[in-house]
Amino acid sequence: MLNLHVKHIVVCGHSHCGAIKALYEDLSSEAVNLGAWFDLAREAALPVCPTPESLCRTEQRAIVLQLERLMDYPMVRRRVERGELALHGWH
Repeated sequence: MLNLHVKHIVVCGHSHCGAIKALYEDLSSEAVNLGAWFDLAREAALPVCPTPESLCRTEQRAIVLQLERLMDYPMVRRRVERGELALHGWH
């Protein structure tokens, strides 16, 4: 049986994130590991030319997206619904 012995899960993101900015640029072929992360983060990118405001929004959307993905895990959803676990997004 899977066990999750924590009361809080915190997903952190930060301002001026180079990885988020890189979502809007061509990825170097040398950034193999970053490419795997991009596959997960690309959904957060806004279809606009990047500005400081849109980059900030994308950083925040990436955090929300990760929180939503956590809720896809049945054991996480159950514990959240029972009030035994809290999810937090920090930017």
